[in-house]
Amino acid sequence: MLVRHGNIDEKGLIQAKLSISEMLAELRVKGFSHVNDVEFAILEETGKLSVIPIASKRPLTPGDIAYVPGYEGIPIPLIIDGVILYDNLAKIKLSPKDLYRRLSLQGYEQDTIKTISLAILDERNNIIIDQNDDTNQSNIPQEQQTIWTKIYEDMHAKRKSPEDIDLGTIDDYIKPKP
Repeated sequence: MLVRHGNIDEKGLIQAKLSISEMLAELRVKGFSHVNDVEFAILEETGKLSVIPIASKRPLTPGDIAYVPGYEGIPIPLIIDGVILYDNLAKIKLSPKDLYRRLSLQGYEQDTIKTISLAILDERNNIIIDQNDDTNQSNIPQEQQTIWTKIYEDMHAKRKSPEDIDLGTIDDYIKPKP
């Protein structure tokens, strides 16, 4: 026991061969900047610190306000690194055809699936997509992602050489006529 009822247990620190500074650092890592916010701090046999906050400092839970949250479930990966996970599709009874249809509604065609780092099906039956480029690093809405993808592709498209660009009248003077 390193902290009891908000007070440092010096004997416990000596027994654990831990300095006050080290213990305070561990408390900060756990999210407590004041010892008096901690009811108990226990150095476990594993070497990890368990912290039980005083009642007024513990996080509020849905049960504290008599709220029963809806079922969240586990997101199901559908695509990882551009590869469709057919086993997962089978488990949730989603055909590849249905997956392609739902992806097309978000602007992805079969040939662009390889640009998807991760696609998951959440508990609300939404497909959440993370592309393997940097266009979605600022939480761009799904419907706008295709616009950013197009801009990204245009920026990295092969540029035409000067010979391939039609300069109109100027070409008549520069390029020889056949």
